[in-house]
Parts: sequence; C-alpha cells; structure tokens
Amino acid sequence: MQTSVDKPRRIRILLVDDHTVVRAGYRRFLEQEPDCQVIAEASSGGGGLPAGCKPVEPDIVILDLSMPGQGGLSGAGGG
Repeated sequence: MQTSVDKPRRIRILLVDDHTVVRAGYRRFLEQEPDCQVIAEASSGGGGLPAGCKPVEPDIVILDLSMPGQGGLSGAGGG
C-alpha cells in the first residue's frame, strides 16, 4: 500500500503593475522561491475581466499604488 505525502500548498500571487518590466522582475524574483507561485498578472487595477477569463483567487496581491487611471489604492477599495 502506497501512501502519498501531501505537498505543501504554494502561496498564490497576483501581480498588478502598469509596467511590464516591473511585473517580469517580480515574477522572476518570486518564482525562485519554491513556496511561491505567480498565478496571474494585470496591468491595471480596473477589476474587470475580459470575456472568457476565469477569476483567480490569490493569497497575496502585489499592487502598484500609483498606476494611471484607477491606481492601486482605488483598485484595492482604499481610495
């Protein structure tokens, strides 16, 4: 009889920043950690999903606070 050991759950992260290079840097840095997984990225805090996209359920959101349009604080419900 085989028993399986449950793998520890990875921390699911959503990156939100209007700069592609910043998101790429965060992704590269975070994915070096075995317990972190970037599950999605967004270039704005608008909150709307394009048609056909599945919503994500991150554990952590890394959010740029000074994006054009609807900034990070507004997108997070704080301003």
